[in-house]
Amino acid sequence: MEQPSSSVPLGSSTGQATGSAASSPPMSGADHPDWLERSAALCGIPFVVMALLYILLSPSAGPADSPESVARTYAEHRIAGLFWNEIGALSFFFYLFFLGALYNRLRRAERGTGWLSLLALAGGVGFVAVHAVETLTAIVLAWHIAPQGASGAAGPTVQALFDLQNLTVYYDVVPSIVGFAAVALLVFRTGVFPRWLGWLAGVMTVAGLASALGITDPKSSYSGISVGVWTILELLVYTPALIYFLLRPPRNTP
Repeated sequence: MEQPSSSVPLGSSTGQATGSAASSPPMSGADHPDWLERSAALCGIPFVVMALLYILLSPSAGPADSPESVARTYAEHRIAGLFWNEIGALSFFFYLFFLGALYNRLRRAERGTGWLSLLALAGGVGFVAVHAVETLTAIVLAWHIAPQGASGAAGPTVQALFDLQNLTVYYDVVPSIVGFAAVALLVFRTGVFPRWLGWLAGVMTVAGLASALGITDPKSSYSGISVGVWTILELLVYTPALIYFLLRPPRNTP
């Protein structure tokens, strides 16, 4: 809902040759997800639902809107702004449990030092941390600043908070694509998920990099479209696919 030459092959922490899923050590029955791990994977469902509700129902103002227009939007929809941004923040409670289940599956498949699995985990945690800035600025706008800005006061404060809110959309892409790249590399190295999911993660890494370039002109139509398409792919394709495969036994179990 982010690649990342010596004589050591990419993804190997021991210097041993790496290959396809067939060369990975088989997983035992103990590696099958238990009820707690499956429950953590299922937390991805409320995350997706709550994130979509937050995106669709939160008060929206365009990056090119004037401070007075932004303040008026948040002042007129103050309760909705507070409620749906709180829903967006609470969605990360479920996301972190889902991320834990993903990390556990990746780490078991990778073995060794597990540095790629750790990158995937760090990418998700970084995404939550950066996105929290966007949520907090929206809540502050709706809570106190917008009613003052609608009357013409606090215009510079409204502008600063709104710009910060818009710019974090591009910055939270960066840790996300680190996670996507790590997942893609692990899929191709270990076969932990189907290869098409690795290609999807790779495409989303490249698309995320292109989307992050929108920070040079956040008011352009390219910026809005690229971020929108990238978000739809993450929430409606990539994350649901991960939920499905995390609920199933590991693919390379004998």
